[in-house]
Amino acid sequence: QICDRAAVLEDGKMVTLGTPGEAIRSLREYLYDTGPQNAGDAETAADGSPSNRRSLKCRISSVTFEHPSSAARQHLLPGDPLSITIGYEATVPLDDILFGIGIFDTQGREIFGTNTEILGVPIGTVSGAGAIRFDLKSVPLLDGTYRVTIGIQNHDAGEVYDWSDQQHHFEVMNPGRTAGLVYIP
Repeated sequence: QICDRAAVLEDGKMVTLGTPGEAIRSLREYLYDTGPQNAGDAETAADGSPSNRRSLKCRISSVTFEHPSSAARQHLLPGDPLSITIGYEATVPLDDILFGIGIFDTQGREIFGTNTEILGVPIGTVSGAGAIRFDLKSVPLLDGTYRVTIGIQNHDAGEVYDWSDQQHHFEVMNPGRTAGLVYIP
């Protein structure tokens, strides 16, 4: 909130230089890609605690956004419903798994987040290819491009199977003159 540029460094070398939101997103992605790991399947940090490095036992294979007028226009209108479908590929059978989404504004602030555990949706065992869909009955947002984070992990978040930090997006176009972030009919 107090700066307009930020840098991500590793061992004195620049990884990213950009807006604070871009730098934070880059840092998260970088940490998930290069975080600490030991030999074998166990993903632990030096102190023995679980790391957030992706194990990729279940990968995100696709992310699609659909709304009732998808064929006519790509953007949503304020209050439109939205379906977010996450395609996945599980390389081994997994029975301890949850899927989550987070929606972020243009400044990188999370404005909504949920997952299948919070929603009380049991997933059961996943194996091979499949898909899960989050149906949002109404997206109460005004003009903007909203970035979406997708996560697949176990229930205690000790193992992250795959994570895509703000790499997907949808757009909302406000046909009126109302200002702000939230659509209030």
